[in-house]
Amino acid sequence: MKRSMTLLTLLLAAPLLLPAEPAHLEIMIPDLQDTDLKGPVKSVEVKLCRNVSGEFTTEKREYDRTGNLLKITERDEEGELVDSSTFAYDEDGCYESMVYRNEEKDYSTEWKVVLNPETREIALREITGDRIAIESYSPDGYLEKYRLLGADRKPVLARDYKRDENNRLTKFTYIEGRSPVYTYFFKWADNGFIDMEGQIYHEEKEKRRHTYEYLVTDDHGNWTQRIMVRYDIGGKKPVKVYEHTVVRSIEYYEDNASSPEDSSPETKPSSTEETITTDASGTTDHAGNPTPEDQGVSE
Repeated sequence: MKRSMTLLTLLLAAPLLLPAEPAHLEIMIPDLQDTDLKGPVKSVEVKLCRNVSGEFTTEKREYDRTGNLLKITERDEEGELVDSSTFAYDEDGCYESMVYRNEEKDYSTEWKVVLNPETREIALREITGDRIAIESYSPDGYLEKYRLLGADRKPVLARDYKRDENNRLTKFTYIEGRSPVYTYFFKWADNGFIDMEGQIYHEEKEKRRHTYEYLVTDDHGNWTQRIMVRYDIGGKKPVKVYEHTVVRSIEYYEDNASSPEDSSPETKPSSTEETITTDASGTTDHAGNPTPEDQGVSE
């Protein structure tokens, strides 16, 4: 609680305490590095399935050349924009603010950022709703904890991340209030990809297992097509529920381009898209706005 109060104080005094040339990369690694993606990635597009409704949406994530996340957009099956998160950086390349927009609800919210390099934390304050988000990072720059506090400063939600000695995600827990909702466990193969994912839904006391087989990788070593098989666990042996092919499209910056604006990105097209129902692996979008794992959305 002491660290949280320190950051609340920082938020109130932000204009006075920010250094002349702050650098969020002193606290956290670039967003792109915290994924399984390699090379000068410009964008990644993948189709998502909402478990509850069965509706499909397409998510696109865009990055700058440093690997900072610039924008997340989600579109429905007709291609209409559902929601978006836009991340802003100042002239020194420091993470400055984030705006979340939900088209369906005609709702927007903006978050301002304060850095605390001494405690390796990033705090975000909601301009309109007055919520507070606190992200804590490891000495290697990987996200360890995320906490969202309401205007009354009571816990709203949280995410905990556990990693192995290679900083690969091995456990992710999503919490509402003070109660864990679900936990994911990840097993990594020698090829650097996740080959098995275990899931526990605490309230329903349900267990699932996903296995992955990678079919296609591009020239940068990123997978563009894989098979996911879901099993429900609870009886004497796992029960196979479904099997689907997962396809993602990745766009790259050209190596000889001087800036994102004047580059002509080389696109690595994937094969024909099929339905994708792999559960998301705990990706966060800063500031606690709805992300795939918060909405029951699967990859």
